Amino acid sequence: MTAQFPVTTSAHGLARRQPARRTQHDTLLVTLCWLLAAAGLAGSYWLPPLALQAASCLAGLAGAIAALLLMVIGQRR
Repeated sequence: MTAQFPVTTSAHGLARRQPARRTQHDTLLVTLCWLLAAAGLAGSYWLPPLALQAASCLAGLAGAIAALLLMVIGQRR
């Protein structure tokens, strides 16, 4: 007797592999957003003109919000 294994090239098998690639891409994107957030908030502390501080702070907050949204969306998949 020989063992019977299911074929992994079915549509169902391919559907399982695709989210793994998205997870790697999302992880990189979330990391970049957190780096943007950290750089923006650090720049808002060290930049001398008030206008640059405000712009840097807004960029940091936008990066943090984007990272949080990507993390929440990634958890729902």
